[in-house]
Amino acid sequence: MDDLIRDSQGPRSIPQENVINKWLLDGLDTVTALLRSFESDLKQSSDFSEVFKATAPMLRRFVRFDDIAFLLVDEEGFEFKIHYCEPAEHQSKLQKIIDTYIEEGTFAWALGQSRLVMIPEKNSSGAVFFHVLATRNKVIGMFVGYTSGQDFITSATKKFITTILLHCASIIDSALLYKEISDYTQNLEVIVKKRTAELEKSREEALAASKAKSQFLANMSHEIRTPMNGVMGMAALLMETDLNPKQIEYASVIKTCAESLLSVINDILDFSKIEAGKIVFDSIDFNLRAILKKTNDFLSFRAQEQGLEYFCHIASRVPLLYQGDPGRIRQIIINLVNNAIKFTKKGDVRLRISLDSEDKEYAHLRFDVTDTGIGISQEKQQTLFQAFTQADATTTREYGGTGLGLAISKELVHLMGGEIGCKSDEGKGSTFWFVIRLKKQIKNITQEEELALEPASKYKLPNTSASAVTRDKLKKYRILLAEDNLINQKITLNMLEHFGFKADVVSDGREVVEALTQSRYDLVLIDCQMPGMDGFEATRIIRCSDLENKNIPIIALTAHALKGARETCLEAGMSDYLSKPVDPNDLSDVLQKWLLSSESSGADGDTPSQASDGTVIFDREGLLRRAMGNEEIANKLTESYVKDMPKKMQELKKVVDDNDSVKILLNVHNIHGTSATIGAVKIQKTAAHMEAAGQAGDFKTVISLLPELKACFEEFAKFVAR
Repeated sequence: MDDLIRDSQGPRSIPQENVINKWLLDGLDTVTALLRSFESDLKQSSDFSEVFKATAPMLRRFVRFDDIAFLLVDEEGFEFKIHYCEPAEHQSKLQKIIDTYIEEGTFAWALGQSRLVMIPEKNSSGAVFFHVLATRNKVIGMFVGYTSGQDFITSATKKFITTILLHCASIIDSALLYKEISDYTQNLEVIVKKRTAELEKSREEALAASKAKSQFLANMSHEIRTPMNGVMGMAALLMETDLNPKQIEYASVIKTCAESLLSVINDILDFSKIEAGKIVFDSIDFNLRAILKKTNDFLSFRAQEQGLEYFCHIASRVPLLYQGDPGRIRQIIINLVNNAIKFTKKGDVRLRISLDSEDKEYAHLRFDVTDTGIGISQEKQQTLFQAFTQADATTTREYGGTGLGLAISKELVHLMGGEIGCKSDEGKGSTFWFVIRLKKQIKNITQEEELALEPASKYKLPNTSASAVTRDKLKKYRILLAEDNLINQKITLNMLEHFGFKADVVSDGREVVEALTQSRYDLVLIDCQMPGMDGFEATRIIRCSDLENKNIPIIALTAHALKGARETCLEAGMSDYLSKPVDPNDLSDVLQKWLLSSESSGADGDTPSQASDGTVIFDREGLLRRAMGNEEIANKLTESYVKDMPKKMQELKKVVDDNDSVKILLNVHNIHGTSATIGAVKIQKTAAHMEAAGQAGDFKTVISLLPELKACFEEFAKFVAR
């Protein structure tokens, strides 16, 4: 084939037709094979010299080039520079030739051609070949070849060379793109690493700031609530002494102002927690009617003070038993009803609970709070739920408030997956409503008839005196109070004495442990933060000790009102939790729960509710109170309890056999809570001992009490069957 290409003289240079065809086919096969190998080897090469070095011998198989050069255009596209020359020592010679053709314009003309251009030298037999290196989109460079002789070049040969050089240009373009992408990827990796480091630093700073904010809120809560406990407690005690009318008025103002200040503090703390994303919701079993009863007692008293009537109505189809956070639901209701009472001068305030929709698992409950108050214009309704906003700036001066109540309610409702809104006409009253989605308990109770609670005039604050149990009986209980603040000591002692209890006082956790070692007490009220040994450490020591009374009820007293305080107390082994300032009603409820339930008489007629040893079996009266006096509901609850308890105890035995400490605590806690709700006092007490032991890690005691738990249930089942 080389001979055919070189032969350009006489008849010999024209091959026969069959020879030409064979030559063309052989050449085409050669080019195809070479390019396939060429492209496979060099497609992702970033070294252009390697590409040119591989291209040169392919070109020489068709034309005997003495010198070969590949020029690449610079990034600006203005200057062509030799990137590869073969042989390398002829580069200066070729550069002179190229410069000559650049000056006379031949080089620029050749760039516009898409074929191999041959320029014979004027003073010699040699020739210079040009071929642009280009893709469809851009010019990459120029091929320059030099031969010392002017051999005949067929059109087929030129096309073969064009094919090779176009592929060369394509490879170079791919290599350029690959290099660009590679450089970009490396730069991107550097940028990503840098940005990741910056984000991580920002995250750490944000976490540190959030932690500092949470700590600040906790400290502020503690520091403010401790003196507030003193102010409110002393004002309450002062009002119970012999005072003249003027002194009573002054003391009442002090108490009212302190309560208002505490309300403002609570709003600010709640809003701060919501902003910081620190609001976490509990998921516990609760009875809607029970939380409404407790809430209505408070709200009815507030309405009565304003000379208003307060009604609460639960629609007939509303289920009563749910899983969720009753405290947050109660908070929203109190916010809305308090607002309604505040802005209503005469008439009434009504709370209505209805069923918006339900399925097997969930219920959507609608709460409507309607008043006959001042109303709100359509324009001002637009900003109602914004923080620090009230319908009118003058309302702050006339009615008080932070303007946070509705904003907090809105956020709580939204966090519970619900909606909140308002319908009002100025001068004609308002209706604030919210809808929330609640998970129903498996065993539920539905209202079978509409039940409207009595007017507010019939409600009074819970009686904090010891009217239900004689003071002589209360004196047998010994309470140990651990509190380092002298004012708080005095206030709490006065409350206990007012209820009829006897109490001893110590000032730190170490003294609590010593006192329990030396004497027998029935209940411990312990401050969480004390110098020396705090309440948490003291509780852990007691629970893990070999004291005879190590499972004594221990009630935490803490000024920390932030989320997690209750959980921290229970994790430390404490039985219950009271937030400062301690409300007399809450203290009364806790004492009733842990001490006095065994004194309650819940039987009807002559049917005894006590075992032969005098221990209460069934506090039916307490169950009736929780069922809002509805005998039918109380009976259904009791029947359901008796039916379900064997399954619960069987499940408890199974997790005990599996040695699953987490599920043991969950099951015992469930039995404890359910028994307390029903009023199964002996079962409740046994379960309480088991739960306290489990929280302290004493699972031997939990196991040892299983037979007693079973016996207590059998006794209860026989009793209610009568």
